[in-house]
Amino acid sequence: MSLLQNNFIRVSLGLIIGLGIILYFNPPKTVCTEQIEVYTDAVKGLAKTASTALNVCKEHPEPGGCVGFFDTLGKLEIKINEVSRQCQAELISDSMTRNWISTGMELFTLLAWGSHPPNSYLYRNGWLEPTQVVEFCKLRRHLETIYGKDAWANFVSGILTDLPGAGDLAAIGQNEAWNRSLLSDPCQYPL
Repeated sequence: MSLLQNNFIRVSLGLIIGLGIILYFNPPKTVCTEQIEVYTDAVKGLAKTASTALNVCKEHPEPGGCVGFFDTLGKLEIKINEVSRQCQAELISDSMTRNWISTGMELFTLLAWGSHPPNSYLYRNGWLEPTQVVEFCKLRRHLETIYGKDAWANFVSGILTDLPGAGDLAAIGQNEAWNRSLLSDPCQYPL
């Protein structure tokens, strides 16, 4: 009797081929895949609010003008924390996350700096509240965790030249702009 004439063999072979096709077109999801999907859906819902709040903050860079943006950044940070540490590395390809982290850190740095260099490192936080400095530090931690320590170094070198009047401080000392900026905060808060 031929092997293919046996109904049991034919049914088993059909099931194996069918299961293979199902797995090929719908691969099993990992824990990280699920977490990233939930995160991405939540973040997409915040995008319009964040854009509007960012524009308001840029037009009115004072404590009341940025509350909406700070609130939205806080919500984003909570969503990033809902993704486990081992899965956060998969966010490296998410351009929206990178943009939010970079934009948030840049805005915090510029707001703390103001229109001219702070008089001393004691004023590096500008008008930012301690909770907002902690939020900056959380974003910094995410930048380093997801994109690596080089991403932080690149961010610092890029923004230090953009701070108003930072070039004038070079005469005082090479690190003077760094010392007077929010970037020099040690970020040793319980995050």
